[in-house]
Amino acid sequence: MKTTTLATLAIAAATVTSFNLAQANTPAFTAAYEQQGLTYQPLVPTAKTRAEVMKELQEFRSNPVSADGQYRFVGGEKQWEAVMHSYDIRNGMLVHTDSISHDTPRPSVVMTAAEKRAAEELYGRGG
Repeated sequence: MKTTTLATLAIAAATVTSFNLAQANTPAFTAAYEQQGLTYQPLVPTAKTRAEVMKELQEFRSNPVSADGQYRFVGGEKQWEAVMHSYDIRNGMLVHTDSISHDTPRPSVVMTAAEKRAAEELYGRGG
């Protein structure tokens, strides 16, 4: 009985191993060898050409700012720093000297009924 059980387990283990190895060799997966073992990362087709990606890389290297414009890549231990607004006084007038957009609408302090309910559930009624 034990021999049959061991044989069945050996066949099951061989089947699982061969499935994983076969899966690793398909073009839909690439194997990444990491400390926890073999992991599968699906390949994602891209819509950009290599030339477009290289152009974006050159643009980033010439002006290393995040996509939203809020952080600048400085490298070293700090890596990223927040981009702050900068001002100057010219001819007695306060002038913005940065390239950050200053026409963002002010946030509304009026909450909808759903936002009020969510706030009350999360924080209580207050008081």
